[in-house]
Amino acid sequence: MNISDKTRRALEKIGLTSYEIRTFTSLLKDGELTASDLSQKSGVPYSKIYEVLGTLEEKGWIGSDDSRPTKYFAKSPSTGLETTKQKIESDFSQNQNIILNEL
Repeated sequence: MNISDKTRRALEKIGLTSYEIRTFTSLLKDGELTASDLSQKSGVPYSKIYEVLGTLEEKGWIGSDDSRPTKYFAKSPSTGLETTKQKIESDFSQNQNIILNEL
């Protein structure tokens, strides 16, 4: 799936890496994929794909099933954005409390 430079930059600004963007957009385009298929379709090196999948899952952008081999799927962009927003707000609040208590 090709996305505009504007969208790519916006995704990077909220914390996604180039490999994460390529992986996520491949899952949006192609649906459920194994890590091996995803590596081929996204162009993310196989040696990096599991790390990328792990961080995307932590960030709430993708999910996986219990099959063997494991298949990964994209969550809706709005779900990923909402999870990212909540994380940013939580981190900000924690840092704000630390700063205000110290200063």
